Parts: sequence; structure tokens; C-alpha cells
Amino acid sequence: MKAAYIKQTGPPENILFGELPAPKPGPSQCLVKVSAVAVNPIDI
Repeated sequence: MKAAYIKQTGPPENILFGELPAPKPGPSQCLVKVSAVAVNPIDI
């Protein structure tokens, strides 16, 4: 699964892009497929 993720908080340069394993939901959880997302500039 392609993902943007962080390992530590900080400036936008800390955002990493790469492959992560697909998550496995637990017994009381569900997995939701997301087709598109957006990030507001104020969030970064």
C-alpha cells in the first residue's frame, strides 16, 4: 500500500512517502477503502 507517513513530528520535510504493509483490522474494527484524500496547506 502506498502511503505518506511520519516517524517524528516537525516540518513538512519529515513527511515520508513509500510502501507500507496493508493494515489488518482487529475483531472489533473495520477496514475502509479510501479512493482520494487531500491535505489543507494549514495542516502541513
